[in-house]
Amino acid sequence: MPAKAKWVIVVLILFILITQLYILYFIKYSNQNLSLHNFNLYIPGNLINFIFSLVLISGVIIYSIKNQKDNNYKALITYTFITSLLLLTCFLTLYVEIPQSKIYIFEQTLSKSIVGFLFALFQFVQFMFIVYVWLRIFTEKNLIFLRVLFNSVIIVLLLLLLAYFYIEIEMKNYSEKLDAGSGDNIAVVLGAAVWSGNQPSPTLASRIDKAAKLYNKGIVNKILLTGSNAPGELTEAEVAFNYIINKDVDTTDIMLENQTTSTTGQIRFIKNNLSISGRYAQIFIISDQYHLVRIREISRFYNLRVIVAASELQLSFEAKLYNKIRECIALSIFWCFSL
Repeated sequence: MPAKAKWVIVVLILFILITQLYILYFIKYSNQNLSLHNFNLYIPGNLINFIFSLVLISGVIIYSIKNQKDNNYKALITYTFITSLLLLTCFLTLYVEIPQSKIYIFEQTLSKSIVGFLFALFQFVQFMFIVYVWLRIFTEKNLIFLRVLFNSVIIVLLLLLLAYFYIEIEMKNYSEKLDAGSGDNIAVVLGAAVWSGNQPSPTLASRIDKAAKLYNKGIVNKILLTGSNAPGELTEAEVAFNYIINKDVDTTDIMLENQTTSTTGQIRFIKNNLSISGRYAQIFIISDQYHLVRIREISRFYNLRVIVAASELQLSFEAKLYNKIRECIALSIFWCFSL
């Protein structure tokens, strides 16, 4: 292959990789019904996307310079094509609605699980691309595919460990100093599971108890109960309302939101309906302590100023570990894709 043709291919690959990063940012903000005018490179998720792309682009450049006599660029072209195809599929999920199903996977609907799988597959193939390029820079071709696969799994585990220790550090630094300040304040109770007989789960009950406590202390004077429902049950917000009316809270100070089904959806509702109105001096979001870190990250993505408050839910060691692992997976997914 002539040297000129080779560098045309390299430049084209670099252009596609840069375009991929832009499209990924567009998808992330579109997932949350935001425009790129809200873009902030310095929030963790966007910075992580940038670093992954920078490492990949740098690797392609160094590989091309170091291996000028190597005219075989089939692997680079193949990885570029596959990542582009997967990203295009992810892009189409913004506009093509996957049929709803009653099947749930890890407490997520089948449609959301499919979308999440597509994004995760894109990210994993990008990791494989990164590993391949840098292995070719420093090593020979022996067992290259197995090395790429193994090291890509290592990167996934390192990302999850980063999220885990990030949550651990944030939780240890969490201190609750709640002050009424001046003006109207509102406590937003994030929805949680409802048990049979339309009874709040201990998780939901502890969040409601916290809101009632803040209300009775005069720290907040309004309460918003959020959460939709699973089929055959009252909504999480309605169950929370039936529970909180026995907590010395004036029902005229309670509002219900019963359409959202996720943390991101609830924070989007807060942004669009509470923050923009400017009616409330302070917005308190109430959830469990292990959940607060992701709430802060999502709020930061929305450029939303909130105060987080932890419920007083007591969990066993096993339950704490399970929830932390689940949160580190959810935080990693949000960092990478804003899902």
